[in-house]
Amino acid sequence: MLAKINVVLLALGLSTAIDTPPVMASTSVYTFGGLLSGTLQSCLANAKAAGVKAGFTAFQQEVFDANQKAGDFHASKPGTPLSMTMRCDPVLGVFSIGVSGIDSKQTFESLRAIVRSL
Repeated sequence: MLAKINVVLLALGLSTAIDTPPVMASTSVYTFGGLLSGTLQSCLANAKAAGVKAGFTAFQQEVFDANQKAGDFHASKPGTPLSMTMRCDPVLGVFSIGVSGIDSKQTFESLRAIVRSL
């Protein structure tokens, strides 16, 4: 009798595993960029100010390239799965912004908030 119960439970378990669609987490990433005419320091200061204004106040960090001629600003938005980075490269004359998150709409709105704050 015990063997029959185990077989029935196993069959129910397999049925549940087969019938249940897998849950997949997704990440949205939105980017923006443009021409940069200022210095590395002014670009990073603008990145931080725009990030703070858009709510990216946690885990702020500036990271410089080995040659100290380009760098990034990184930050996260507290209480959300959102993070941002802004790349400043005065040698190439460009900047880029990226925002990643789980909710596509929230991620896009956060990028818009940063761009509006520049």
